[in-house]
Amino acid sequence: MTLRKRHLTLIAVFVVIFIAGFTSAVHMRGTFSNLGKVILGVFDIDLKNKNDLNIVTCNDAVKKFINLYKNNGRNFFKKALSLSTRYIPHIQNIFEKYKIPKEIAYLALIESGFNSKATSRAYAHGMWQFMYTTGLGYGLKINYWVDERRDFTRATHAAAKYLSDLYLTFKDWHLALAAYNSGASYIKMQLHYNKVKDFWGLYNKGKLYKETMEYVPRFIAAVIIARNPEQFGFHDIAFKKPYRFKKVKEKSGANIYAISKKYNMSIDHFKKLNPQIKRWKIPSSRGGYYINISDSRVSAN
Repeated sequence: MTLRKRHLTLIAVFVVIFIAGFTSAVHMRGTFSNLGKVILGVFDIDLKNKNDLNIVTCNDAVKKFINLYKNNGRNFFKKALSLSTRYIPHIQNIFEKYKIPKEIAYLALIESGFNSKATSRAYAHGMWQFMYTTGLGYGLKINYWVDERRDFTRATHAAAKYLSDLYLTFKDWHLALAAYNSGASYIKMQLHYNKVKDFWGLYNKGKLYKETMEYVPRFIAAVIIARNPEQFGFHDIAFKKPYRFKKVKEKSGANIYAISKKYNMSIDHFKKLNPQIKRWKIPSSRGGYYINISDSRVSAN
């Protein structure tokens, strides 16, 4: 066989292999995808939402925090995980309306452990740890009578709007999450001066605040464990049932003890569903104020 014929034969074989491989790839994509998840530790992502892609990846930085949560941070993580099921359905329902990846619901785990009454040393409040000015900027009322940073529905809507704005700014969820921690201006500045385009570029250069540099790996580690806690040694977790409630409008100034009695609720349960109310009266609002009351038939919007 001449050299020319050999080349033509090799080209023909290559074309046949390419076509066969391309055709079978469509059928084998799921198989290879699942195999890759097992090998790399990359968990299921909702491919219907393009914004979900590549949020959850497993690297050495993430593994460090998986180990931390399994060991020194075990008690915190176990408690947060037990509370997560109380709120996750409501958070994901709200996030879906803003086209935010469902995984980001677990950001509340690293922010507050799903604790609506959490307060940081910097006086950030609520499940989503809003600072005063940011909370006001996203429509939350904060005054003597009420602090809506502690209202898990109102604050989640505000967090969704804030996260959406950050994603529109950076077109990248890792950068958006980093900016949620340290501010968009800071992340923009670091990207510019370090001449990188993504979070991991900043991470590898070590040019972020320590807390911000650890924030994204911590979040990813939390998601990975939360999706399969038993695989990581978290057994016998007492998961809470999802809160089931509805919103009703009540007259401003009404006594909360009378309101809780009106809806056959204990005052303690009323306060759990309405942690934003700081005093003994329904907060002032034109036309009345919406509160949460128990309803076994519906879940929150």
